[in-house]
Amino acid sequence: MALYLLMQLKIDQYYREGKIKGVTIRRQGDREWLPIFEIEDEELSAEPMLCGIRVRTKQKERTWADPRLLVKFLMDQYDIEECSLLFPKGEGDEGERQNDDGET
Repeated sequence: MALYLLMQLKIDQYYREGKIKGVTIRRQGDREWLPIFEIEDEELSAEPMLCGIRVRTKQKERTWADPRLLVKFLMDQYDIEECSLLFPKGEGDEGERQNDDGET
């Protein structure tokens, strides 16, 4: 499903109208966390749309370096009490993690 980038003011409007049905926080990379809003707008689409916040001057999604700050933003701005976390594997990532000693 496509990810649509919207200005925060539009996300705010969808929130006021009660059209945000869920939020997923997706890890994009090291220190890069993206909120994805599931929005139902029957005027635009019969299916729920997945939307991110667009940076004002660029066609780029707004991400957070610290997921704790992102969660605080979602709680304060949109009264989000529950969301999903998504940790997609990147290219070449075999799913192995290193411990503090550098061992896998």
